[in-house]
Amino acid sequence: MNYYTDDSVKRVSRIDLEAGTAETYNFTLRRWRDDNDLWAVLVGELWLDEISQEQAEAIIRKRNKELHR
Repeated sequence: MNYYTDDSVKRVSRIDLEAGTAETYNFTLRRWRDDNDLWAVLVGELWLDEISQEQAEAIIRKRNKELHR
C-alpha cells in the first residue's frame, strides 16, 4: 500500500494496487473514503508526494486533534 499527501499536508490518501482500492481520509467523518480521482496519481495527472504509513498516521492524528478539539 502506498500513502500520499499534497503540498499543504492537509490531504492523506492511499492506493492499494493488490486490492484495487484508492482512498482519501475524510477528516470530517474520521474515516477512509473511496476516491476514484486518486488513480490519476499513477498516470501523472495528479501530483502528490509519497509518504510512509507512519507519516500518514501522524498527519491524520495531528489534523484530527486540530479539527476535533
